[in-house]
Amino acid sequence: MQFRSRQPAVGKLRARVAVIASGVNGSLNGALGLVKAHEFLRAIQADIPLGKDGISNPTEVYVGRSVAPGAFGWKIPLGHGRVRVGLMCVEDPRPYFSALLQRVAPGLDRGEVKVRQKAIGQMPVGNCVGERIVAIGEAAAHVKTSTGGGIFFGLLSAQMATDVILRAFRKGDFSVHTLGEFERFWRSAFGIELWTGYLARKFAARLSDSLIERAFDRAKGIDLLSRLNGNLRFDWHHKAILASIHSLFAPAAGA
Repeated sequence: MQFRSRQPAVGKLRARVAVIASGVNGSLNGALGLVKAHEFLRAIQADIPLGKDGISNPTEVYVGRSVAPGAFGWKIPLGHGRVRVGLMCVEDPRPYFSALLQRVAPGLDRGEVKVRQKAIGQMPVGNCVGERIVAIGEAAAHVKTSTGGGIFFGLLSAQMATDVILRAFRKGDFSVHTLGEFERFWRSAFGIELWTGYLARKFAARLSDSLIERAFDRAKGIDLLSRLNGNLRFDWHHKAILASIHSLFAPAAGA
């Protein structure tokens, strides 16, 4: 396999197999006919000074169409009087972020705010493998569809790809058939997590702010966290998501 670098001094690189781990930029995937994200969330955040509030207050999550349509916002204490404020949504995040900053820190000097933006791929479409090539992590849209986090599934897919590629070296076979084991591995390991989180987020995005408020009230009334005992796992969300939807939105018995 041959690659040509954009740096003329490097020239050509020959390899028996290549791994695409270049993050969310899908231009290389597109050129090779590999996996792409079904859609993108647009995330934005900044670390800001907030005095004592940045030390003692807990993490806060903000939801609603008027706050972060299609997803949610956050305020995370960092210590030393600073907090991380951000959100992700399906639209241009900048006006929503500006409104959130005004809500969280109305007296903030915006000139001190260093804003970071990023696209977050949601749901892989197409194949992650080709002849002598494998896409992993964010390059394969292996990102939590519930929270937008990419580290855990990225590491997991990297380990799976490593196992498959080592097997291919032992066999001396880098065909789509051999590398395709990676496709089966990740789908079996966390495919249901991606689908459940994606569909749940799409469902939640259709709820009005008033329905969201009612859902939170009901969660408190039925002590939802206690009901989820045994389904709550830090990196695996689909059981907790399904149990939550059933508890909050399923018709009551006899209704």
